[in-house]
Amino acid sequence: TENTQEAALYRTLAGSIPNAAVALFDREGRLLLADGPVLSLLGLPKDGLVHRTALELLPPSMAPALQKAMDLALGGTPSTISQSHQDRLFELSTVPVRTSNGEVMGGLLLALDVTDRQHLQQRLFISERMATVGTLAAGVTHEINNPLAYVTGNLHFLEDDLKSLRDRLPSGLAPSLVVAMVEDMLSSVRDALHGTTQVSAIVQDLKVFSRAESDGAGPTDLPRVIHGAVKMAGNELRQRAAVVLELESVPPVRGSEGRLSQVLLNLL
Repeated sequence: TENTQEAALYRTLAGSIPNAAVALFDREGRLLLADGPVLSLLGLPKDGLVHRTALELLPPSMAPALQKAMDLALGGTPSTISQSHQDRLFELSTVPVRTSNGEVMGGLLLALDVTDRQHLQQRLFISERMATVGTLAAGVTHEINNPLAYVTGNLHFLEDDLKSLRDRLPSGLAPSLVVAMVEDMLSSVRDALHGTTQVSAIVQDLKVFSRAESDGAGPTDLPRVIHGAVKMAGNELRQRAAVVLELESVPPVRGSEGRLSQVLLNLL
């Protein structure tokens, strides 16, 4: 009766541990007691496990590795291994169970479902990486802005000079080839200015993104934030889907442009 009460207490404790299963096994690797919510995830029933081994109970993809961990515990060495089963990740830990004089009489197995923890770690890694990207973006925008300003300014200067040259050409006297060359040069300069405008817009979007951690709340233009996020994700999106924006003019809302941009970019 005392053993029965202890077994019942053990089952109660094992069943109370979330995302886990606990088992005791003897020197031959046979289960003495086993319980816990994770048993069902491993495809094991709560009943009919006693006096059976891991090789008999577990799927072939898991049994050999677990049997090795149990053998280590029976040899006096704790161990922990990770095994996947049906899109779930499990952490299986074994420790030796000793008698009062130190002899190994069996082992204890703790099986934890760590799938959600792994997903959380992956999301944390992505968040840290995005924070690093934001930091890099702040430096990159500063480095791009200065030379971009020089290029844009010189292009505007060249455009004005070409317009002035075109206007000073004698009407009807200038060779048509010269006029055509001036017009072609003006067209090329305008194309280059259009390109610098696009680069400037991208840099501005990067600046908004890089302020995600430090930017405080203030009046925020939602359509502009959405346009910026779509442009930043454009290279990835165009390989997978067509994005159609239907945005209406709305009053500014109180929020952080940087944080909203980061959220939208993550969603895209």
